[in-house]
Amino acid sequence: VQTVRSAVWATQMSAAAATDVPVSSNSASGGGKKKVFVLGGDGFCGWPTALHLSDKGHEVVIIDNLSRRKIDVELGASSLTPISTPEVRVQTWNELTGRNLRYVYMDLAEEYDGFLQLIKDEQPDTMVHFAEQRAAPYSMKNGKTKRYTIENNLGA
Repeated sequence: VQTVRSAVWATQMSAAAATDVPVSSNSASGGGKKKVFVLGGDGFCGWPTALHLSDKGHEVVIIDNLSRRKIDVELGASSLTPISTPEVRVQTWNELTGRNLRYVYMDLAEEYDGFLQLIKDEQPDTMVHFAEQRAAPYSMKNGKTKRYTIENNLGA
């Protein structure tokens, strides 16, 4: 477990190094509260990760474009368990825990400059990346879904 923690906290924003984005001054890999971006934080892995990190006292910002929800609508699929909007989920978490989890709607593949600005403004210590189109069958459905998957996974 410590190795995983070390690996996560050691991720010191390679994007920042490549784009002259300042790294937060409190980004030492030791203990203490961190500011963490969870990219794809509305998804199956991202949401529980965001809650876990928030529960541990870290300042968490979920960044997601809700593509999973849009794909479900496109395919006529629905969750067996109704899932509230990110805004409602975040508000509920904050009210129940007294934490300050935040949500930002952003398409990382399309809004690169906006993402860089968010990094500059927020200066996260770490980013956890779950922001991909997740379904191989969807990527093979047709030309449009193939192109979307390639752009989403490689273009971002």
